[in-house]
Amino acid sequence: MAATESKTETEVPPTTGNASETKTVEVSNVSMTVTEKDIREFFSFSGNIHYVEMKSESETTQRAFVTFKESKGAHTALLLTGATIGDLLVSLSPVENYQLPAGAPPLTPVVTIFSLIYHWGTFITKPIVRLHNSLTYHR
Repeated sequence: MAATESKTETEVPPTTGNASETKTVEVSNVSMTVTEKDIREFFSFSGNIHYVEMKSESETTQRAFVTFKESKGAHTALLLTGATIGDLLVSLSPVENYQLPAGAPPLTPVVTIFSLIYHWGTFITKPIVRLHNSLTYHR
């Protein structure tokens, strides 16, 4: 039976190193008519995009480096290799240790005031609630 089974799942290109932390994908063979906005729209369903860098590849094509806020976005995007963006089939590959350009915002975890309040509020509140419950219900 194993000899007659066919593989129907989409294969992700092989990677080296620690692929689980890769947040950037290289998109090759992108038409010169495709803009950064087009790239952002195309990959927006893969995850939250942090930065897109476009570079000329040849006279008729360019390449895009799409950096996601989380590695899950990059992994999802890799499933789109062979898709058509603009009028060309593109190829995607993971990029390890990608360095954002000098003008790009740093890729750091986003910590909001609300997450800090929640974290510290929970940390402080739990012991107080336990103490209150032990004094109130165990008289």
